Amino acid sequence: MVSLILIIVDPFLKGADAPIGLEVSATNALTASLVMGIMIIPFISLLNDDILNQVPLAMRDGSYGLGATQSKTIRHVLLPAALPGIVGAFLLAVSRAIGETMIVVLVAGNSPVLRCTSLEPISTITVSVVNQLTGDSDFTSPQSLVAFALGLTLFVTTLLLNIMAL
Repeated sequence: MVSLILIIVDPFLKGADAPIGLEVSATNALTASLVMGIMIIPFISLLNDDILNQVPLAMRDGSYGLGATQSKTIRHVLLPAALPGIVGAFLLAVSRAIGETMIVVLVAGNSPVLRCTSLEPISTITVSVVNQLTGDSDFTSPQSLVAFALGLTLFVTTLLLNIMAL
Protein backbone atom coordinates (compact mmCIF):
# COMPACT_ATOMS: atom_id res chain seq x y z
CA MET A 1 0.00 0.00 0.00
CA VAL A 2 2.81 2.40 0.89
CA SER A 3 4.65 1.70 -2.36
CA LEU A 4 1.47 2.26 -4.36
CA ILE A 5 0.92 5.65 -2.74
CA LEU A 6 4.59 6.51 -3.27
CA ILE A 7 4.26 5.67 -6.97
CA ILE A 8 1.26 8.00 -7.18
CA VAL A 9 2.84 10.89 -5.22
CA ASP A 10 6.39 10.72 -6.64
CA PRO A 11 5.73 12.14 -10.15
CA PHE A 12 4.09 15.23 -8.66
CA LEU A 13 7.11 15.91 -6.46
CA LYS A 14 9.74 15.35 -9.15
CA GLY A 15 8.71 18.39 -11.21
CA ALA A 16 8.09 20.61 -8.19
CA ASP A 17 11.75 21.37 -7.58
CA ALA A 18 12.59 23.08 -10.90
CA PRO A 19 10.72 26.39 -10.39
CA ILE A 20 12.08 26.97 -6.89
CA GLY A 21 15.65 25.81 -7.54
CA LEU A 22 15.72 22.93 -5.04
CA GLU A 23 16.57 19.30 -5.59
CA VAL A 24 13.71 17.12 -4.37
CA SER A 25 14.18 13.38 -4.00
CA ALA A 26 11.46 10.80 -3.53
CA THR A 27 12.67 10.03 -0.01
CA ASN A 28 12.11 13.10 2.12
CA ALA A 29 9.94 14.46 4.93
CA LEU A 30 7.39 15.97 2.56
CA THR A 31 6.76 12.66 0.79
CA ALA A 32 6.49 10.84 4.11
CA SER A 33 4.00 13.44 5.35
CA LEU A 34 1.86 13.13 2.22
CA VAL A 35 1.89 9.33 2.37
CA MET A 36 1.08 9.39 6.11
CA GLY A 37 -1.79 11.81 5.52
CA ILE A 38 -3.24 9.66 2.75
CA MET A 39 -2.89 6.52 4.88
CA ILE A 40 -4.63 8.06 7.91
CA ILE A 41 -7.60 9.62 6.06
CA PRO A 42 -9.60 6.34 5.89
CA PHE A 43 -8.84 5.65 9.56
CA ILE A 44 -10.21 9.05 10.67
CA SER A 45 -13.19 9.01 8.31
CA LEU A 46 -14.34 5.54 9.39
CA LEU A 47 -14.01 6.42 13.07
CA ASN A 48 -15.92 9.69 12.56
CA ASP A 49 -18.63 7.88 10.59
CA ASP A 50 -19.11 5.41 13.43
CA ILE A 51 -19.12 8.23 15.98
CA LEU A 52 -21.74 10.25 14.08
CA ASN A 53 -23.91 7.15 13.68
CA GLN A 54 -23.83 6.66 17.47
CA VAL A 55 -25.69 9.95 18.05
CA PRO A 56 -29.22 8.93 19.05
CA LEU A 57 -31.84 9.07 16.31
CA ALA A 58 -34.21 10.83 18.71
CA MET A 59 -31.93 13.89 18.75
CA ARG A 60 -32.00 14.11 14.95
CA ASP A 61 -35.75 13.54 14.78
CA GLY A 62 -36.32 16.16 17.45
CA SER A 63 -34.30 18.68 15.49
CA TYR A 64 -36.20 17.93 12.29
CA GLY A 65 -39.47 18.06 14.22
CA LEU A 66 -38.65 21.58 15.42
CA GLY A 67 -38.17 22.66 11.81
CA ALA A 68 -34.40 22.61 11.50
CA THR A 69 -32.87 21.92 8.12
CA GLN A 70 -30.40 19.10 7.57
CA SER A 71 -27.40 21.46 7.67
CA LYS A 72 -28.61 23.08 10.91
CA THR A 73 -29.16 19.64 12.41
CA ILE A 74 -25.62 18.66 11.52
CA ARG A 75 -24.08 21.91 12.84
CA HIS A 76 -26.17 22.37 15.99
CA VAL A 77 -27.09 18.81 17.04
CA LEU A 78 -24.86 16.12 15.52
CA LEU A 79 -21.44 17.80 15.72
CA PRO A 80 -21.80 19.06 19.32
CA ALA A 81 -23.06 15.64 20.45
CA ALA A 82 -20.25 13.80 18.65
CA LEU A 83 -17.45 16.29 19.33
CA PRO A 84 -15.74 14.32 22.14
CA GLY A 85 -15.60 11.24 19.92
CA ILE A 86 -14.33 13.24 16.94
CA VAL A 87 -11.55 14.77 19.04
CA GLY A 88 -10.71 11.30 20.36
CA ALA A 89 -10.53 9.94 16.80
CA PHE A 90 -8.24 12.79 15.79
CA LEU A 91 -5.92 12.17 18.73
CA LEU A 92 -5.91 8.45 18.05
CA ALA A 93 -4.87 9.20 14.47
CA VAL A 94 -2.14 11.59 15.65
CA SER A 95 -0.86 8.95 18.06
CA ARG A 96 -0.85 6.40 15.27
CA ALA A 97 1.05 8.79 13.00
CA ILE A 98 3.62 9.49 15.73
CA GLY A 99 4.21 5.78 16.29
CA GLU A 100 4.29 4.77 12.62
CA THR A 101 7.64 3.25 11.72
CA MET A 102 7.39 1.46 8.41
CA ILE A 103 6.20 4.43 6.34
CA VAL A 104 9.11 6.50 7.60
CA VAL A 105 11.61 3.69 7.00
CA LEU A 106 10.37 3.16 3.44
CA VAL A 107 9.66 6.74 2.38
CA ALA A 108 11.48 9.31 4.52
CA GLY A 109 15.05 8.22 3.83
CA ASN A 110 16.01 7.20 7.39
CA SER A 111 18.54 9.98 7.92
CA PRO A 112 18.80 10.93 11.63
CA VAL A 113 20.06 14.46 10.96
CA LEU A 114 17.87 17.44 11.91
CA ARG A 115 17.44 19.77 8.96
CA CYS A 116 15.47 22.97 8.43
CA THR A 117 13.77 21.90 5.21
CA SER A 118 11.19 19.17 4.64
CA LEU A 119 12.66 18.34 1.24
CA GLU A 120 15.54 16.27 2.65
CA PRO A 121 15.58 12.78 4.21
CA ILE A 122 14.55 12.47 7.89
CA SER A 123 14.10 9.88 10.61
CA THR A 124 11.69 9.65 13.54
CA ILE A 125 11.95 8.59 17.15
CA THR A 126 10.37 5.19 16.50
CA VAL A 127 12.84 4.42 13.71
CA SER A 128 15.71 5.42 16.01
CA VAL A 129 14.41 3.06 18.71
CA VAL A 130 14.24 0.20 16.21
CA ASN A 131 17.74 0.96 14.94
CA GLN A 132 19.15 1.07 18.49
CA LEU A 133 17.54 -2.19 19.65
CA THR A 134 18.18 -4.41 16.63
CA GLY A 135 21.32 -6.47 16.50
CA ASP A 136 23.36 -8.46 18.97
CA SER A 137 23.83 -5.81 21.66
CA ASP A 138 22.66 -6.54 25.18
CA PHE A 139 20.15 -4.39 27.04
CA THR A 140 22.75 -2.94 29.42
CA SER A 141 24.71 -1.13 26.71
CA PRO A 142 24.53 2.65 26.30
CA GLN A 143 22.72 2.17 22.98
CA SER A 144 19.90 0.37 24.75
CA LEU A 145 19.65 3.13 27.35
CA VAL A 146 19.32 5.69 24.55
CA ALA A 147 16.58 3.58 22.95
CA PHE A 148 14.67 3.34 26.23
CA ALA A 149 15.03 7.10 26.76
CA LEU A 150 13.64 7.71 23.27
CA GLY A 151 10.77 5.32 23.97
CA LEU A 152 10.04 7.13 27.23
CA THR A 153 10.04 10.45 25.38
CA LEU A 154 7.59 9.06 22.84
CA PHE A 155 5.37 7.71 25.63
CA VAL A 156 5.38 11.03 27.52
CA THR A 157 4.55 12.96 24.33
CA THR A 158 1.58 10.70 23.59
CA LEU A 159 0.47 10.86 27.24
CA LEU A 160 0.56 14.68 27.19
CA LEU A 161 -1.52 14.74 23.98
CA ASN A 162 -4.11 12.50 25.63
CA ILE A 163 -4.16 14.60 28.81
CA MET A 164 -4.66 17.77 26.76
CA ALA A 165 -7.56 16.07 24.98
CA LEU A 166 -9.26 15.25 28.26
